Amino acid sequence: MEFKLRANFVKSKELTVEANDLMEAVEKAEAMMAELIPVKELTTGKLHFDVLSGIKWLDDSKYRCKV
Repeated sequence: MEFKLRANFVKSKELTVEANDLMEAVEKAEAMMAELIPVKELTTGKLHFDVLSGIKWLDDSKYRCKV
């Protein structure tokens, strides 16, 4: 059988932001995340798969010995 899948990784990073309100904190966090971040600083929070196509049964006729 052959399956076509897409792997989806959710990466996370904890941030500490000083701000006067939540909106300002989110804006500062967005600016921080816009910079280059080494992958090793991120943790995998979630992993899930999407099925992109149905099952395709392998056509093994080309692998059979012709006698």
